[in-house]
Amino acid sequence: MFTTAIVVLVFSAIQSLFGMGLLVFGTPTMLLLGNDFSFTLATLLPPSITISSLQLFKDRDNIDRKMAMNFIIFCLPFVVLSLSYYLYAQVKLKLEFGIAIFLILSLLLRTVPSFEKKMQEVVLKFQKPFLVIMGVVHGFTNMGGALLSVFSSSQYTSKEKVLNCVAFCYLFFATIQIIVLAIFQPEVFSIDILLLSLAAATIYLTLGKFLFTNTSQNFYKNLFSGFMLIYAILLVIKGLGLMPYK
Repeated sequence: MFTTAIVVLVFSAIQSLFGMGLLVFGTPTMLLLGNDFSFTLATLLPPSITISSLQLFKDRDNIDRKMAMNFIIFCLPFVVLSLSYYLYAQVKLKLEFGIAIFLILSLLLRTVPSFEKKMQEVVLKFQKPFLVIMGVVHGFTNMGGALLSVFSSSQYTSKEKVLNCVAFCYLFFATIQIIVLAIFQPEVFSIDILLLSLAAATIYLTLGKFLFTNTSQNFYKNLFSGFMLIYAILLVIKGLGLMPYK
């Protein structure tokens, strides 16, 4: 429990700063520590909901309704379908490889401007199919954040609007995932998760605003890029069976 709490607290601080981090880095961390996918979801989703709700509360009147409706209609149903299939059929997937791929995709988007611009153009042209793909990816891997980053940056240019979009999508992602998980595997939830959610809220309220206003965009990109490269390598190593975790 102590190790899990550290994971949640550290990546809650990152999520309170940039709108993502708890799922993007928390998911591979939990898997690297030997936890299964269901326990990982049950641990990370409630704190993610807590932080996203707090982020949206102050900007609730600035939510882009068109973006919100497209996301709800074309993305969320596919999160439900893919996660339900994964849990019901007890699909055995090498999640490490899939998650590593999306971390590398995120890394390319952050370090190769021409690739990022091309992806944003693709999203703008094929927004609805892109949302469907994002829903399927997030349902199976909990790593839709890589695609969500592209989606949000294709819609807006300001840091604040991008953060608002990411927080909105993550809030609905996590809420629908918890509902599905509670239907198929309610036993994975515990009172400890509520305590972690309170801790995540405390991190956001005490550090979030300060970090957000005092961190440069370049520092953010470099920090995220470094984490993504390290985690992608570690996940591939674990997927190949070269790590002593089950």
